[in-house]
Amino acid sequence: MDFQKNRGMIILIIALILAIILTFYVGIVNPIILGLGILAIIVILINIYVEKFRK
Repeated sequence: MDFQKNRGMIILIIALILAIILTFYVGIVNPIILGLGILAIIVILINIYVEKFRK
């Protein structure tokens, strides 16, 4: 796996994992952050889709 070629995808996957963990860890206490976290997860998924099929 070429790291330079897939660096963007690796960063997006790490961001997705962190967004999921933080959304449900903090979202239990604060519903507003839960909504923003779900929105962030959707945006990251769209970015992964675009990155994967951009070629």
